[in-house]
Amino acid sequence: MNLSEAFAQIDSMGLSSPKLIPSEMTDEELSHLRFTTFSKEDEEAIMAELKKRNLALSSI
Repeated sequence: MNLSEAFAQIDSMGLSSPKLIPSEMTDEELSHLRFTTFSKEDEEAIMAELKKRNLALSSI
């Protein structure tokens, strides 16, 4: 199996990450996100939740 076939097989599995819902996460769960990559939309939702909880650093 070549690389493109492997990627096609993985894509056909329909794997996806669970939807992030920052407002339902604990502060500890939010803190672990710094080790994770996510979409721009998820990043904006996470930052909004951190700001709402006064956990985000304010910009200078």
